[in-house]
Amino acid sequence: MQTRRGHADGPETVRASFESIAEGIMYRWSVERDTWVSAGEVEHARAYLARQGIGTTALDDGRYSVDDPTAEVLGTARLVLLALRHLHASRRGRPVEAIGSRDVG
Repeated sequence: MQTRRGHADGPETVRASFESIAEGIMYRWSVERDTWVSAGEVEHARAYLARQGIGTTALDDGRYSVDDPTAEVLGTARLVLLALRHLHASRRGRPVEAIGSRDVG
């Protein structure tokens, strides 16, 4: 198992990258109705969540354990959705503490 709590790039670089790909993901999910996510998108989401204080652990079966109070196990699309919900909440000024991994399914 591998745990990610940070990212090699500086926070500003990763944040801009995740925000940039987040818009593309949302477009693809809403217009094309395709919830597939790439490995790179998952890693950007994990790095973003780590900056929000939410660690993730890669499991052997390709899913991820989320280190929040619910200790939920999520597939790749749901993990990215969790990061997108945190990003959306931060843009709207909603307290992100109110979003747990159970809110994405």
